Amino acid sequence: MFFAIHNLIAHYQKAEVLKGISLELVEGQVIAILGANGAGKTTTLKVISGLKRPTAGEVWFCGQRIEGKSPGGIVKLGISQVPEGRKIFPQMSVMENLLMGAYLRRGEEVNRDVEHIYEYFPILKQRQGQLGGSLSGGEQQMLAIGRALMSKPKLLLMDEPTLGLSPIIVQQIAQIIRDINQEGVSIILVEQNAHLALRLAHWGYVLELGSIVAQGSSQELGESEYVKRAYLGG
Repeated sequence: MFFAIHNLIAHYQKAEVLKGISLELVEGQVIAILGANGAGKTTTLKVISGLKRPTAGEVWFCGQRIEGKSPGGIVKLGISQVPEGRKIFPQMSVMENLLMGAYLRRGEEVNRDVEHIYEYFPILKQRQGQLGGSLSGGEQQMLAIGRALMSKPKLLLMDEPTLGLSPIIVQQIAQIIRDINQEGVSIILVEQNAHLALRLAHWGYVLELGSIVAQGSSQELGESEYVKRAYLGG
């Protein structure tokens, strides 16, 4: 088993945010988690990445349970997150931001990986000496993705990677997500742009008020009358 969540429950104080959700990810694939604000999507990613302790349930990755491990321990196992809102280090340069993504690694391989990130995002190479806070929104998103990739993840968690970006940049980010996946990185994609998410994903889950109310292949969800009405404007 590559990755799975079983009966995951999470609370914020007395409010139950996740109500026993279960999902699976086949290695090498992309799954999308769809849902409105407040559905529990970001909380799901926070539990996976160690930023939030669940009340109950299990998270499995590469044959071991990982719920409750520290965020650093999760990264060391091979899971990295691109957080909602980018959350780059604004007073650090582009290069320094990328190196922060490799803080658990050492050696020449790190430098080679920086160059690989620049192949994905040539604009970052041009901006490598600039402060992260001086970049445009789209460039900051590229930097956040690049920083996450610097940890050499097997599983990449992406929380609203196209939020607030122009249509042209959205398409660029979408192509990068495809390229990352084609290089063998599995991806859990949280995305309010349901059309885009279903184009990128192999399988999808619909989360509402902390419960999974629908799941299926991207084609199946795209053809679902419920999903069309609720998320695709159909």
